[in-house]
Amino acid sequence: MTTKYWVGNGGNWSDTAHWSLSSGGSGGAAVPTKDDPVVFDSNSITTSGQTVTVNVWTAKTAGIDFSLVSAAFTIELSNELYVFNGSCVLSASVTFSGTRSIYFASGSCDLYCNDVTIPALYVNLWTFGGGTSVPTLNLHDAVTLLGTFYISGNLNTNDVVIEAKSFYITGTSDPAGMSVSLGSSVIDCLQVFRYDLDTSITLDAGESIVSVGRDITVNDYGGSPLLFNTIQFDRSLYPSEETATMYLGAALYCNNFVVLPGYKYLESITDSPLTDAIISTTTSIEVSGSDVQQLVWRCRPYYSGLVRVF
Repeated sequence: MTTKYWVGNGGNWSDTAHWSLSSGGSGGAAVPTKDDPVVFDSNSITTSGQTVTVNVWTAKTAGIDFSLVSAAFTIELSNELYVFNGSCVLSASVTFSGTRSIYFASGSCDLYCNDVTIPALYVNLWTFGGGTSVPTLNLHDAVTLLGTFYISGNLNTNDVVIEAKSFYITGTSDPAGMSVSLGSSVIDCLQVFRYDLDTSITLDAGESIVSVGRDITVNDYGGSPLLFNTIQFDRSLYPSEETATMYLGAALYCNNFVVLPGYKYLESITDSPLTDAIISTTTSIEVSGSDVQQLVWRCRPYYSGLVRVF
């Protein structure tokens, strides 16, 4: 394990001239591997407006720390940025561009966002890249994503607020399985909330609230039902959509199911009516206000694997 320091302002991740073994030292060190912590500090970016481009698909770190940078700069995620067994500490000096993700690939990992918006997050074991254990991601403050939060590993939200375009829980092929602990988090899915029933997933929903702007999708891959606390449709998250839609390949289990005012239609695409498709342990199903004009269910075959994430 060797700590690598970025030097020389903007440039490409693959360029060894930007990697040093000391803060502000000479470049020429090898590009970081999955065993190397990475540091960006005041000697990394000395002039505002620089761009560091993740230009290789194997950009690996054993954690990355931006907290000591004072000059504003951009990380261009042209490819994934992988974290193995370490922390990702962001700072107000960092702005992300591009559409790729920060990818937590193995071991115990921590994320400190510090009010920085991220394109996307993945929690998924990457054995091809050297991962050896199902990753565990611990959140330490609010998370805001422009794209998808993809969970195929352990997640501890620690009660923080999460906002993402889509939020997706799927299984892992690792025999160790995975657990998702939502605590009292409020999770705002601007468009899509999707999860899979898979034997590898254990869910502790706590007192969490999952709010969805447009679609809910449940896929059945043979696992037991996942019991959520409160799931609600909230049109304020996606105002251009007047229909709240559910694609139910299996029953949706939750303590409370709510449709907040603003929608005209509530649609369930499944092979059974809404009252059979949604099961609540507290029998709390609430369509708030008088905005919903019609409850529609389409009793048609549901094809497992259908995904509507745009």
